[in-house]
Amino acid sequence: MRSTDTAVFMREALRFPVSTASVVPSSGRLSEALIRPIDFGRARTIVELGPGTGPVTRHLLGRLHPAARIIAIEMNAVFASRLPDGIGDKRLTVVHGRAERMRDTLSRLSVSRVDAVVSSLGFTVMSERQRTVILDQIREALVEDGVFSQFQYLTSLLRFDARRLLEARFRSVSHSLVMRNLPPACVSVCRRPN
Repeated sequence: MRSTDTAVFMREALRFPVSTASVVPSSGRLSEALIRPIDFGRARTIVELGPGTGPVTRHLLGRLHPAARIIAIEMNAVFASRLPDGIGDKRLTVVHGRAERMRDTLSRLSVSRVDAVVSSLGFTVMSERQRTVILDQIREALVEDGVFSQFQYLTSLLRFDARRLLEARFRSVSHSLVMRNLPPACVSVCRRPN
C-alpha cells in the first residue's frame, strides 16, 4: 500500500468516521484472510464491497485469473475516484455507489451471479434494515457454491455481533481471528444456502 493511500484513508476517516468505520486500511494479514476461501481457479466474477483505498483489492488482483474480474462498489467518492488510477488493472471495475444497491449495480453491468463477495463494510454502524438488504442481495447474487467473507473488528463485538446475523442467513459460517491487524479482527466466511 502506498503511503499516500494511508494518508487519504485517514483523512476520509476523520471526515466520515461512521461510514469509513476505521482509521487505518486493512493489513496484509486481514486481506489474505478475507480472500483465502475463494477458489481463484474457478472464480470469474468477484464483488468487493467497501474497497476503500484498495488493500484487499490488490490482494484479490494478485491471485485473480486473467479472464476474471472484480466489481468494487465504494460509497466514498474520493476512494472510488482514486482506486482505478492507483491500481491500473483492466480486470477492475470501480462503481461509486452503495452496497444496498448491489443488485442494481450488477444488473447495469449485465451480471446475474457472482462467485464471491468480499466485504469490508462496517455492519456495526448500520441500521438493521441496511444490513438485511445488503445480506439478502449478497445471498441472491452468489452462485450455488459461492462464498462471502466479511470482517468485524473485535473492539466492536460488544456493540453488535455480526457473527450471529451471518449464521442466521447462511448454510455454513466459520470464523477466524486476525490478531495482526489494527485493531484485531474476526473474519467470517459464509457459504450460500442450497
